[in-house]
Amino acid sequence: MAQTRAKSGLALAEIAQAANAPLPPRADASMRLLSGANLDMAHSWHLAYFDDVRYVDALRTIRAGACLVSERFAHLVPKGTAPIIVQHPRLANARILAQLHPEIRRSGISCPGDLSLLRWLVRRQSRSSQASAGD
Repeated sequence: MAQTRAKSGLALAEIAQAANAPLPPRADASMRLLSGANLDMAHSWHLAYFDDVRYVDALRTIRAGACLVSERFAHLVPKGTAPIIVQHPRLANARILAQLHPEIRRSGISCPGDLSLLRWLVRRQSRSSQASAGD
């Protein structure tokens, strides 16, 4: 099953749903993305994310099928790449890549730095959500 998921990827509609984000207007909901890639290395079958203003030039020339991006930078995503607007692009990317490649999680392979970052982002988002709920 894990190999099937990695080979077939996720439809753009599934990615938007996993990111809790709306599909961009005129996006092909059935377009399948197979893996993640860096902004400057991505092709039409990749998902990328943008969360660092230092890489804004790479965002402007991205060729990925879709890019997870905050609302502030969505207007910079070029035609041909579907902007998936999320509050925390890096966190959304980690969660979606875990769905795209569940075999990595089951294999026991881990990258402690990435796991620490993911835990930090989850805690930060949880605190932010709790603070907003209290308003």
